[in-house]
Amino acid sequence: GLERSAEFVLRGARGRLIEQLETGAQSRVDSAGGRDVSVTVDIQLQARIQALLSPELGLTVVQPWHNNHSVAVNTPLPAAAVVIEVATGDVVALVSMPSFTRADLSERPEEVFNDPISSAFINRAIEKPYPPGSIVKPLIVNAAVAAGVADVNQRIACQGHLYPDRPDQFQCWVKKQFQTTHNALLGGDLSAGDALMVSCNIYFYQLGRALGPEKIIDWYGQFGVGRRSGVIHPHLGIGRQFDGQAGDERGAGKTTLAEATLMGIGQGPVSWTPLHAADSFATLARGGVRLLPRVRRDAPAAREDLRLDQAAVAAALEGLRRAVSDERGSGHHVTVPDALGNQVRELTFNASRVTVWGKSGTADAPAILSKPQEGERRNVLRDGDHSWFVGLVAPTGEPPRYAIAVVVDYGGSGGRVAGPIANQIIHALIAEGYL
Repeated sequence: GLERSAEFVLRGARGRLIEQLETGAQSRVDSAGGRDVSVTVDIQLQARIQALLSPELGLTVVQPWHNNHSVAVNTPLPAAAVVIEVATGDVVALVSMPSFTRADLSERPEEVFNDPISSAFINRAIEKPYPPGSIVKPLIVNAAVAAGVADVNQRIACQGHLYPDRPDQFQCWVKKQFQTTHNALLGGDLSAGDALMVSCNIYFYQLGRALGPEKIIDWYGQFGVGRRSGVIHPHLGIGRQFDGQAGDERGAGKTTLAEATLMGIGQGPVSWTPLHAADSFATLARGGVRLLPRVRRDAPAAREDLRLDQAAVAAALEGLRRAVSDERGSGHHVTVPDALGNQVRELTFNASRVTVWGKSGTADAPAILSKPQEGERRNVLRDGDHSWFVGLVAPTGEPPRYAIAVVVDYGGSGGRVAGPIANQIIHALIAEGYL
């Protein structure tokens, strides 16, 4: 898409000799040579990340320890990743897998265009809508404080469910999986940092409900999700992009309070792309300043200050740091079997001399259905949860330098699947001299 969008710059213009037939007068327009287009993407880093997302390496193949109950073990999984430099907004890597070659297009076009699961023709990094799930939680903290509906110092109780009289609705994931509460696990009500560290749903249900439909849709928009006047949108000029969607497609007035509550944990009527995810975390790293992501160095600079509360930004970043560095954090470790079959803990992030801030997400995703033949019912081809990890990284002692977003289609647990991929992207950044 980039070469196509830059066609007139790269090609230049032919010269012309124009002659007036009536008078014989001539005028000349000189030719202009094509000009180079400088690209922000580092081809070496791009190649490393493409290798990481290739099934041959095993990170995007269902493993027994993934505990994926929807997709069979050894099944390859499509994935995408984006890396943005925080200081500039430059996209240094943007990968979508599976990919395809010109030979695939000519010899096996049905595999490129007609496979509803691999969908190789879709650039997942910028084009495919994804429910974000829990990775939006640091944004929701900042939105609620900036909107004046929450205080950064307030604590919220997690009793396992939102409504006292309806324990079967709006439950916390820890209640569903382990029949406990975060209050019980942490010994009291949760701060914003606590809630981000353990990814407490109840905390963010409360914030989504406090924001309500109009405010939460507005704040998703301010982070670049959906089309809204006065907000810069990350269009890279490399092909079709999904703008993102927040709230009922018929308008904010059609969005219910229950849906706004769900949007507090990145579910309900909200969807975005890995580019949106990396862009929004880079905005947090800048203290609330959005820079338009770009892949062409000559792209016009666009800057927007969201005027976030800096105490809320600091609390969100501290929660993200604890999520991967505290043993109780949702992105701290994975449990895998060793050679003897014993369950052992492996740190999700193991690079030395760097600091990581991050959030995993396991987002309930719509099923992929077959195209029915006449008289047949549609079959479920794939169902389950998308696996997310979005984070920031920098050399130890420095502010965040790069934002990383990873999504794995129907991978299941964000911490188990996308987290280890993000870890390897950090190692790739180190190997290429970025950290």
